[in-house]
Amino acid sequence: MVARLGLGSIAPAVVAFGACTDPDLGPGPQEPAELVITPVDGARLCAGTERWAAIEIERVEAETGLVPAVSLPISLGQAAVDERCVIPGDTATVLGCTLDDHGSLHVFTTPDALSHELVHGLRRSYELETRAMFEEGFAEAIDGSDAYPRYVALDPAEVSEASWPEALVQQDYVEFRSEERYRVATHFVAFLQAEHGPEAVASFMTGGIDGSAEAALIRFETSFGTTLAERAQAWRDAGEQGFGRGDPCSEGITPIPPDEAVELVVEVDCDDPDTLGLQGVDELAWVRRCVSTAAGVHTVALDTASGRVRWDSVPGTCAEGSSELDAAPKRVEAGVEGVLELAACTWAVTFESTEDQPERFVLALGPG
Repeated sequence: MVARLGLGSIAPAVVAFGACTDPDLGPGPQEPAELVITPVDGARLCAGTERWAAIEIERVEAETGLVPAVSLPISLGQAAVDERCVIPGDTATVLGCTLDDHGSLHVFTTPDALSHELVHGLRRSYELETRAMFEEGFAEAIDGSDAYPRYVALDPAEVSEASWPEALVQQDYVEFRSEERYRVATHFVAFLQAEHGPEAVASFMTGGIDGSAEAALIRFETSFGTTLAERAQAWRDAGEQGFGRGDPCSEGITPIPPDEAVELVVEVDCDDPDTLGLQGVDELAWVRRCVSTAAGVHTVALDTASGRVRWDSVPGTCAEGSSELDAAPKRVEAGVEGVLELAACTWAVTFESTEDQPERFVLALGPG
């Protein structure tokens, strides 16, 4: 599995301080600076994305305690990320980055990393910077929504000592970039939020500019009244944890009777408020429906022009003893007729289209 990385500091602001420096946040701008989301050339935002993005911007501003201090353009779409964010020779999957673009900040991101990159963009607009572990852990802990939920399970007992928080705080971005370290940082920041409150963590993140690990450690102890090593040990003592945000099935769940044939008929239409993503130049527009199934083999046939349907089991919904293989993600391509072996779970079923026009899907399911 490749890492899900949002490169918040491909081109980080240069902060040449050897110790903690108080940021000059002042009272904030009299009116928030302009924050404009623009799709990549040749694409357009689907109606559901426009509505969702407005809600996410408001939520991220509230949870970070920041509004844009400078104009913050956001280019949305995979093509923008591929052009501006990918590092040559780096095999990690990159979903977004925040760059100094000719003297001005600019966010390049896919829709599912928008909230993460908004955190970086807002912080960079105030020239806030701390250690990579806190920057990425904070952005990931805030990321996640009903549209683009996040869930990562982690057992600290299985984490190598080189990826413990005490080690991560010493690492710069080059050392830090790995899937395991992102997951640890996310879980550790989420642990701090649970133990001390989200407001305390947000205050720590806006409370100083750290030019070294030593400065960050001093400020951590001042902010939380305990050392990072003590909090890290408490995090390990807490055992296996699952961090998640967002409910992919907030709109409801349709039970699929085990012995009946059913059809799910969906139209992915970018003008419909139910459709999210982007349309055009091979960008992805999508609609999600949630179903619950009995365990077993199901026949499947997908009638559509060129799209596909993705099946993801919702964490915490599968029956006890379910096979990991049967609960694993599945994909059905256009024109396919075959079988699906499904665990007894609630499934988020996402109909994905890259067409430049509305696409109708008919997904037929039956007993195997």
